[in-house]
Amino acid sequence: MSDVRADLPAIEAFADRTIVRRDHLDQIRSQLNSTRLPRDAFGYVPGIGGKVHDAYEEFVAQCAEATEMASEIELALGRRIHKAVDLIAQTDQFSADDLDETLHPGVQ
Repeated sequence: MSDVRADLPAIEAFADRTIVRRDHLDQIRSQLNSTRLPRDAFGYVPGIGGKVHDAYEEFVAQCAEATEMASEIELALGRRIHKAVDLIAQTDQFSADDLDETLHPGVQ
């Protein structure tokens, strides 16, 4: 039977990097929101300028929304990884305590 060990500090570092990626995604979303243009930015050609502007606005809005969703996922993932590390550490401590009690009954 193989011995499986989790490198908890490495896993926590990964969770921290995941949360940092979330912060980066928030910056990108903010930059996307700052790329809004006035309605006349694509000219005054009847029927075309407005359509181009509408398509551009929809594209920017969808990119910002997708980035926000990805940001929320990164945060949730980072938090859940931290929670998993805590649970693994608790399980390891319980197992160590149980083994110690088995090997040395009644010794504190």
